[in-house]
Amino acid sequence: MSTAVTKNKRGFTYVLPEIGKKFIAEATVGHGPVLDVGAAYGVATLPALRKGLEVVAIDINKEHLESLQERVPVTHSRRLTTMEGNFPYVNFPDNHFQAIYISQVFPFLKPFEIEMAAEKIFRWLKHGGKLYVVSFTPYLRHCESYIPIYEAKKEKGEEWAGYIECLSEYSKDNPIASALPDCINHIDQDDLHRVFSPLFDIEQLFVFGDPNNHLPDWIRYDGKERVGMIAKKGI
Repeated sequence: MSTAVTKNKRGFTYVLPEIGKKFIAEATVGHGPVLDVGAAYGVATLPALRKGLEVVAIDINKEHLESLQERVPVTHSRRLTTMEGNFPYVNFPDNHFQAIYISQVFPFLKPFEIEMAAEKIFRWLKHGGKLYVVSFTPYLRHCESYIPIYEAKKEKGEEWAGYIECLSEYSKDNPIASALPDCINHIDQDDLHRVFSPLFDIEQLFVFGDPNNHLPDWIRYDGKERVGMIAKKGI
């Protein structure tokens, strides 16, 4: 599925990025379930099922999950579990998942909720399991007027410098503004390192853009639009 607006003011979905492909490629069939947080219409879930993985797909919107279930072939449906829930206010057994993928969920969480998520994810992952994160940074065209404010906050050493309490003040040229909440959390590498490094071994932490032109023009800015992280729970 190409770019599609979500039904719950959580932005849009888009083509699976390389880190999402790596989440699927590195997971091993038969080594336990994987978790797709913010699964929406199944951008990551569907190819994971095609590989033969057991997938738990969680989303805050019931319609997204219904749409996902309709698109899953009967031959794969027994390996899919869907869960309507507000992450991170959900619970799973400890040491349960071999891998967890979280794409574009953190922008819609408060800082303390990301910290809560880190602790829960650590418990949910098996020893040696991996977390894969994709999230938007502050370097986005539709709110580029906030970038100088973000950079000034970084100069002062402020944490969560990309946290915006009133997005509408900065996002003036956004064709799906109605699909975004007014409070949004555009995070960076420092935010992820600060929260996750005390718990996980961070294998990769990097910014990346849109080499294949999959992001819409109102998002694409300077090649630093997204931050990715792969982190491992120690054995």
